[in-house]
Amino acid sequence: MMNPFPQGTDVLVKIAAGDSYFEARAKIVYAQHNMGAGVGFVQVAPDSQAVLERWLDEAEQERKRQAG
Repeated sequence: MMNPFPQGTDVLVKIAAGDSYFEARAKIVYAQHNMGAGVGFVQVAPDSQAVLERWLDEAEQERKRQAG
């Protein structure tokens, strides 16, 4: 995102991977021109929370597998 939304902007984050889907209401907590933005989740539905936790668990398992 070369020109991110300004700090404080409300956004809807949507991420899909394979058959899984994550959605959350969020707020831009920092924005740096030509670099990107950081978001803080404000509202996450339980089903999306479960998807995010599963993705993070899978990423951790992959990291451990690659580390040997």
